[in-house]
Amino acid sequence: MRYFLCFVIVFLMHWCVSHHTDPLVTSHITHTLPRELCSGNRCFLLRYATTPQEREQGLMNVSYLPPNEGMLFDFWEPQITFFWMKNTLIPLDIIRLDDEWTIVGTWLNAQPCPSDTIQCPSQWPGIASRYVLEINAWLIDELGLTWWSRFVPRY
Repeated sequence: MRYFLCFVIVFLMHWCVSHHTDPLVTSHITHTLPRELCSGNRCFLLRYATTPQEREQGLMNVSYLPPNEGMLFDFWEPQITFFWMKNTLIPLDIIRLDDEWTIVGTWLNAQPCPSDTIQCPSQWPGIASRYVLEINAWLIDELGLTWWSRFVPRY
């Protein structure tokens, strides 16, 4: 009986450790992220970049982004992040958001940078953000978004 209890305890410990999910490395944890972010009467259906690999890839090599879509980068906690346009084929507006979906920084009309270019546009904001939203270029102006504008999440 004692061996059986030891086996059960070891099995349960192994199961708990092997089924632990780290949000920084698990891409399927999107249930807490919104399906859409809205500003005024405009909503953006979201694609997600939550793992280091997904965040590194971002919208690289994407030749078309529908006007009602965007990519949401979730860094799980506010931090200063570096963005550049290497291998990006379309111009983008890059919006930095805090935990409350409030804009804390923007990069307007970030230009594409083909893979054969040595120096690509980049941005080091100097301000921490939890999320970064990439949408088509000039939508920040079209929607009248400014620092401290707030998005409304829809789940």
